[in-house]
Amino acid sequence: MNYEQLTERVVDGLRKMKYVSDEEFEKKINHFKNYNYKNFDNKEIFWKLTQVMFFNMGKKASMIENKIPILKENLYDYEKLINFNDEQINAIILRTGFPKQIEWIKRNAVVFNNITKKYGSFQNFIYQVYNINDIYCSNKQLEYLYCDLKKLFIGIGETAGWHFLTDLGFNSLKPDTVIRRIFYRLGLIEEENDLNKTIEIGREISKQLNLPIRYIDIIFVKYGQVGKSDVLGTIDGICTENNPKCNLCTIKSFCKFKNCKENNYMKEERKIDFLKAIETKTILKDMATTSGAIYKIKEKIKFKERFDNASKELQDLFIEFVNKLDESGIKNYATNTPDYRLEQERVFAIANFFPSKNAIKIAIKYTGLDLKSNILNLQRKSIPSQTSGVYKDFFEVFMKTKTELDEVVKILNIVKNNS
Repeated sequence: MNYEQLTERVVDGLRKMKYVSDEEFEKKINHFKNYNYKNFDNKEIFWKLTQVMFFNMGKKASMIENKIPILKENLYDYEKLINFNDEQINAIILRTGFPKQIEWIKRNAVVFNNITKKYGSFQNFIYQVYNINDIYCSNKQLEYLYCDLKKLFIGIGETAGWHFLTDLGFNSLKPDTVIRRIFYRLGLIEEENDLNKTIEIGREISKQLNLPIRYIDIIFVKYGQVGKSDVLGTIDGICTENNPKCNLCTIKSFCKFKNCKENNYMKEERKIDFLKAIETKTILKDMATTSGAIYKIKEKIKFKERFDNASKELQDLFIEFVNKLDESGIKNYATNTPDYRLEQERVFAIANFFPSKNAIKIAIKYTGLDLKSNILNLQRKSIPSQTSGVYKDFFEVFMKTKTELDEVVKILNIVKNNS
C-alpha cells in the first residue's frame, strides 16, 4: 500500500470535516509534526501522563476533550497536587466528576514527584534507567519503559501506556479502537484486536514517510472518531464505528470494508453541513454538499433553524425528497425564496419549510409546460430576473405527505425530460 498517498487522502478527508479556517487547520495539524519529550518540562510530562488516563477510560473522546480545560486547571501541577488534603481532592472531584481517576492521579503525582526528586527530571529518569536519550530508541528499550510505566502508575494500562509514549514523541502508535478499526477496514491488520500489529504498521508508516508517529496517530484517530473536536477543528469523523460516512470517504479506494455502501448517509452529511455552517459564520461563497444540494452558507443557517423546528415526519420527508431528486439528477436548493438560480438551471426545485402550513414549499422552474396534477395544487408565479429584469415564471407547491412527495418528483422528472 502507498502510505504517502493514504495519509495525504486521510488529511484531505479531515479538511472536508473542518469548521476552522484553512490557516487554523494547518496550524493545528502541523503542531503534531514536532513532538519530542525533550521539549516538555516535568509538569507537561505529568499532564500528558494524566490526560491519557481519561482518554482511555471508555468515554467518547469528544466528551473528554470538552473536560480538558477544567481537568488541566486542577491536575496540571503535580507538586501542588501531592500536598492537597482530602477536602481539596473532593472539591476537584466535584468540579470534574471523575472520583476514581482523581484518586489515582493523586497517587501517581506522589510517584512522579519521587522520580523527579531522585533523578532531577523525568528525562533523566528514562536516560539513567533505560538508556533512552532521544525518541529514536530501540523497540526493546521502549518495551522495557512501557512495562515499567504500567507498574509504576495506576490507571495506565496497555493502551494508555502506549498512548503516553506516543504523546512524548516516541516511535509508538497507541493501538486504540479507532485506529485498529480503520487499519482493519483497510486490510492492514487481519484481526481488529491485534495491538502489536497495529503498532508495527504505525511505526512502518512513520518510518517510510519520515513523520512523527504522533502525527500519524492523530490524523487516523480524528478520521474515525465520533463528534466535534477542537484538536484539529473537525466537526465529526468519517470512518466511524456505526454509520461510517462512506460517501465522504477519501480513502475508500484502499478500503476492504464489506459493509461500505455508497450514498446511504445523506442525513448524516446534511447534519455535518448544517453544523459547519453554524461554526464558520461565513457568507462568502456557495458550497456544495452533494451534486444535488447547493446553497449559500447564510441560507444554510436559516434553513437549519427551520429544519430543526419542523416535525420529525417533515424532516424525514425532506431527506427522502432530496434523496429522490439526487437519484434523478435534479438540482435542489434550500433557500428562502425563488431567485436568480431558477434562470441558471434547466430543471430546478427550491425547497424550504413553511411552518404555518406544516409543509415543505417547492418552487419548480417553468419551461413552457402547462403542469397539472390531481394531487397537488400547482400555483404559477413570477419573479423578476436579476440579469434582464424580465419576470420569470415558476410553479409553487406545498408538500407534506408521501403521496405528494411522489407526485412532485414525478412532475420534476417530466419537466426534466422535456427540457
